[in-house]
Amino acid sequence: MPGKVIPAILEKPHMVCCQVIGYKTAIATAGIAGQLEINVMMPVIAHTFLKSIELLSNAIPTLTEKCITGIQANEETCSNFMESSLALVAGLSPISGYDLASKNWYRSR
Repeated sequence: MPGKVIPAILEKPHMVCCQVIGYKTAIATAGIAGQLEINVMMPVIAHTFLKSIELLSNAIPTLTEKCITGIQANEETCSNFMESSLALVAGLSPISGYDLASKNWYRSR
């Protein structure tokens, strides 16, 4: 398909994070299952923890290099979003009250 962007670079860290979340659950379960300070589960905890580090350290450089490095904000778009945000009402509400501040904000839109 012409013009289609394949988001594989963003999908990779997403999949890695899902896997690491599963590993976290395995580590927590193994920690609970360790009996009487013997903790026979220590090998699975160590292996799973090291595997998590390995997966994350392989995924992050690609994401950084291909997607994050060089990002620049469009100042005009950011300014428009900021100026049209209802969050501005929060700053005015202590002075004029929330109802009046939000009423004026909605009127200006």
